Amino acid sequence: MTDDCNWEEIHAFNSLNEYRRFVRWIEEQVKFGVCEEILEPGIRSDEWRDRLFNCKRSSEVWKLSCPDPGYFPGSWLPVGSLAEFRTRGFER
Repeated sequence: MTDDCNWEEIHAFNSLNEYRRFVRWIEEQVKFGVCEEILEPGIRSDEWRDRLFNCKRSSEVWKLSCPDPGYFPGSWLPVGSLAEFRTRGFER
C-alpha cells in the first residue's frame, strides 16, 4: 500500500541496523514537514516503543513497531486515519 507520502509497508525489518536507519529516515521526514509524530497521552518518546506518524498530505496514520530480537522483527504499517486517532485522544 502506498499513499501520498509514497510510503511502503514493511512487514519485517531484516536487522536492528535496518530498523535504526529507518528511524533516522522517518525522523528526518518529520523535520522536513512531510509528516508528524502522533504522541500517545502520558507516554514518553524513546527508541524502544511503538510510534505513530501522520502523513500530512493524506492524513493516513502509520505505526512503527520496534523489533524485539528473537520474537518480533518490527514493522511499518498503515493503521488508520488521523481523524480516528484524534477521537481516541492522541496528540500531534
